[in-house]
Amino acid sequence: MGERFIILIDLTEHAGDLLTYAADRAWGSDIELLLVHQTTVVAPAFTDIEIKREMTQLANAEARNALRALAQECIPTAVKVSYSVSEQALPQRIAHLLAQPFHHLVFVGMKGTGLFKKLVVGSEAINVINTVDHCVVAVPRGLRTFSQSTLHVAVTDKFPLNIAALNHYLRFLEGRDPRIVFFHLAAPGEHAAGMLEQVRELAHAFADRYRTEHAIYEGEDPFEDIKRVVRDHTEEVLVVQRGSRLLTDRMFRRSLIDDLVYEGHIPLVLLP
Repeated sequence: MGERFIILIDLTEHAGDLLTYAADRAWGSDIELLLVHQTTVVAPAFTDIEIKREMTQLANAEARNALRALAQECIPTAVKVSYSVSEQALPQRIAHLLAQPFHHLVFVGMKGTGLFKKLVVGSEAINVINTVDHCVVAVPRGLRTFSQSTLHVAVTDKFPLNIAALNHYLRFLEGRDPRIVFFHLAAPGEHAAGMLEQVRELAHAFADRYRTEHAIYEGEDPFEDIKRVVRDHTEEVLVVQRGSRLLTDRMFRRSLIDDLVYEGHIPLVLLP
C-alpha cells in the first residue's frame, strides 16, 4: 500500500508554504501529494440549474489550473502530484479519499488569524480537525521545511493515548530519527505520581526505536505552558490527542486545541 499526503489548499497567499513543507518530506520518497481544493460558486437564488452547473464546472477548471501552477512553483518535478477539485464539502470528500488504499496524512495550513478573527469568521482548519477521524498535521504559515527533530507528545489521565495513530504518524518519519518526549501538563498541586509512571512507561515502550524522554510540567495557563514546552517552532512539533467531545481534561478540551490552531505558531499533529 502506497503513502499519500492529502493537502487542503485554499489558494491564498500562504498556500505555497504548506505545499513546500509537505513536498520537503515527500521528496526522495514514494509519497504522493494529493492537492484538495473546495470551490465556492456564488449565484443568484433563482439561477437555472444548468447555468449553475456550467458556472461550477468553470470554477473547478480555473481552480485546477491554479493548483497546477502552484505545484509547478513549489513542488520538485520528481514528486508525484495529483489534484481533487470539487464544490463538495471537505469533510465528506476527505472521508471518501481516506477510504482509498493508501497510508494517509491530512495536512492543513494555519494562518495565525488571532482570536478576534476566530470569533468573526471561524476557520476551515478547525472544521477539518473536529470532523476528520484521522491524523491531521496543522502547519503554521511561514514554515517550509519538514524537520521535526523533536515530537512533544501530550499525555492525559482522562483519555488513553492512541498508540496506533501515533505509530501511523511515525511511519512517515522513517529515517528522520526524531526525539520523542512524552509529557503530562499537571495542574498546580496535582498529585502526578500516576502520570509520571505513565509517561515513563510510554518512553520505555518506544525506546527500542527512538530516542525518548518523559517529563511532568506544572502550570496554571495551559495555552502559555504548551508554548513554553515547544521552544523551537521550526524543529519541534506538538502531538495532541483530539479525543472525544466528552473530554473534560484541561489539557485536551476542544477550546484549547482551537486556540492553538488560531494562534498558528506551533506545528501540531492531532491524533484521532
